[in-house]
Amino acid sequence: AIVHQCVQCDSFFTQKFGEMEEGKEKFRVAKVTCPGSECPECGGRLKVGGPFHSGPLYDTDFVQRCLQVCAPENMSTLPGVTSWKKITGLLTAMSEENDDALFYKLPNLCKSLKVNQVPLRQFRGTLTSLGYRVSHFHREPQAIKTNAPNQVVFDL
Repeated sequence: AIVHQCVQCDSFFTQKFGEMEEGKEKFRVAKVTCPGSECPECGGRLKVGGPFHSGPLYDTDFVQRCLQVCAPENMSTLPGVTSWKKITGLLTAMSEENDDALFYKLPNLCKSLKVNQVPLRQFRGTLTSLGYRVSHFHREPQAIKTNAPNQVVFDL
C-alpha cells in the first residue's frame, strides 16, 4: 500500500495496491481512492509515502504459541533465557494489537489540533463505544491504532 499523509495535522489515507479474492488464488487490482491534493481535515498539503506492508504484521497463532512457552510452568524448558518478563510483556502487547497498519501518536495529534491532551484511556474508550476497533501500538506507549476514519478521530 501507499499512504497520503498531511504535513500539518498528521491525518493519513492508505491506498492498497490490490486484494486477494476470498477463497481464491486471484488478485484483484484496487480502485483509486486518493483524497485529492488537500487534506480534507485541515486543508494542508498531502505527501505520499510507501510502499509499505498493510497486512497483518505477525502470525497470531505463532504469538499465542510463544506466550504458552513463556508460561511459568514452561520456563524450565529454556534455561538460558533470563528476560521472561520482558518477552512475555512484548508478546502480550502484540497479541492485543489490531491489524491496522498505521497509528496516531496522541500527544502529536492534540498538539497539531492545538487542544489539551486527552487521557489515552478516555480516547480509546470513546472510540470503542462508537463501535471502532482500537488498540495500542506495541512500540509506542502513547500511540493508538484504530480503524476509525480521520474525521471521527479529529472530531473527538
